[in-house]
Amino acid sequence: MAMLKTADFYYGAFLSALLNYAGKKPSLFDKTESRRIYKITTENSKKDYIIFTKAVNERKNKADEFRHWIFNFTQDEVDTLQKLNVENGNVKLSLICFTDDLNNGEIAFIDYGEAMECMGVTKNISPYRINIKAIEGKQGLRMHGSGRSDMLDGKDNTIHLSRNALKYL
Repeated sequence: MAMLKTADFYYGAFLSALLNYAGKKPSLFDKTESRRIYKITTENSKKDYIIFTKAVNERKNKADEFRHWIFNFTQDEVDTLQKLNVENGNVKLSLICFTDDLNNGEIAFIDYGEAMECMGVTKNISPYRINIKAIEGKQGLRMHGSGRSDMLDGKDNTIHLSRNALKYL
């Protein structure tokens, strides 16, 4: 009998979204040495995509106008991302944003460069963190982190992420 871990459900949600919601039919779908890293070939790219997945539960906040997830990255995870980028050059992050009731979760699909800048890796700022916000009444998701503040001079400084990004793989 196969034993399932909680993480299997989180990463399964990403795979389900890729195949069902995004409508992708990968010609090659290969799990790498980690169950959190996947190699995917699609008709839209000459190079394989390397997708690094990470999942967290929603963080409760004082304001109800947005939902919030905080992804902390270890130095080993950052090193892995950098190594994957050097070896492949087509790295994406799939940040799986869950809620306690497992309804209305989100997947933030992010380009490698934006993720590294947001985490502060390019400025050597640690600890490395990405915050994802879903703001009531606004399209898409908002991303900021240890390397990028959410506000700058009183203006929105977040990176705006499409909720449809998986469709464009």
